[in-house]
Amino acid sequence: MLVPFAGVGPFAIRIGRQVPGAKVVGIELNLAAAEYFERNIVRNNCSNVSAVKGDVSKLLPGKYRGWADRVAMPLPKDGIRFLANIIPCLEKGGVLHYYSFGSSEEPFAEAEMQVMDAALEAGRKAKVLFRRVVRPYSKTSVQIAVDARIE
Repeated sequence: MLVPFAGVGPFAIRIGRQVPGAKVVGIELNLAAAEYFERNIVRNNCSNVSAVKGDVSKLLPGKYRGWADRVAMPLPKDGIRFLANIIPCLEKGGVLHYYSFGSSEEPFAEAEMQVMDAALEAGRKAKVLFRRVVRPYSKTSVQIAVDARIE
């Protein structure tokens, strides 16, 4: 599993603890956050989780092309800017967990279109598997999650 924008590692560590057989790589640009991520890996005894310090836009896809069966993108505000780097990291049939913001009235349409378009631009297809409202964000918008299989 690949977790770009990993921060101090909450997603990566939780996955690593719940699925001990998984290999989880988290990427974080902020050096202070990446150092705390490394400390959290040790504190949580997660030998199957590794922290990579670096810029997602420069590191990906790179050596992670076709590497991941799943990618979690916990960057709801600007995630769209990185989809072109991230989709090639998924193996055929891999699942993208994409976080975004949507309008309260029609929360999913824009994010689903972003994923579909990015997959097509990469020469691939996307099928939405699941979607949900994560939390209210403002009076007129919500944070959402869209899971899509990328063929």
